[in-house]
Amino acid sequence: MSNAARIEDLRRRYLHRLYEMSGGSTIQGVPFKQIDEDLGISDDEDTNIVMYFQEKGLAGYSTSGHVSITARGIDEVERAMQSSYAEKESRILRKIYEMGGVYHTDWVPIDALVKELGMPFREVNDVLIDLEKRKGLIEGIEEAVKMAPAGIEFIEIGGRSAGVAHSVSYTTNIHGPNYGGIQQGGQDNVQNVTLTNTNNPDFDRALASLVELIRSSQIPNDDKHELEEEVSKVNKLALREPAPGVLERAKSRLDMIKLAITGTDIAMKAAPHIDTIWELLKQRFGG
Repeated sequence: MSNAARIEDLRRRYLHRLYEMSGGSTIQGVPFKQIDEDLGISDDEDTNIVMYFQEKGLAGYSTSGHVSITARGIDEVERAMQSSYAEKESRILRKIYEMGGVYHTDWVPIDALVKELGMPFREVNDVLIDLEKRKGLIEGIEEAVKMAPAGIEFIEIGGRSAGVAHSVSYTTNIHGPNYGGIQQGGQDNVQNVTLTNTNNPDFDRALASLVELIRSSQIPNDDKHELEEEVSKVNKLALREPAPGVLERAKSRLDMIKLAITGTDIAMKAAPHIDTIWELLKQRFGG
């Protein structure tokens, strides 16, 4: 890699790391020493990068020892993330289409899909959740996915139906003692989510608190419904016996929740609950 390419890569990684550590907030300063340590760069390199960001209006030093991202910097990171994500999404969807048999409707094992793509399981799983829950282009069960009619149409007409909305109606009922039961619905959407007691009070409280924060947030109702469903999925995974891949699936769903609430009014309040849930999952599944 040439020196110019290395500098460009460092700038991109630095801004992305700053975005992650600040929670997408312009008022949350981040210790630049921590970013330097994460990226393996020197104080001089840090100064050069941040001064460049200041000239571009992307970020700058704030309080002593801290650097903050600007609104323009947030837009830049999110634009890059969307572009990169769209490429991954297209690649994964096409691979499911190719592996789905003559009529493209066969179930494709997720493990086989991951192997064919040569991508990390978590990365693929994040996209699969999005393709199923947000876009309705695939259908999924715990271990496999297949193309939905809308997904086949999307591939065969070259993606021109990307803007078509697909109404979703789903119900999740889990019986047993519960914390923070929910019943919400909007037009063309029905959702009943009940969290099942895992016999770990700290875990159950963290899940219930996260759900309550989502319900009370200013997030659009459709997004709330999807987030609540993801919390329910984490709950169900926590009830399973330890097995390969369970912890990774739970991590993917928690990461999706974190990404979805980044920059919202509940991001900082939800973070401790998500951290608690993750730590307790690692204890249960040996992470």
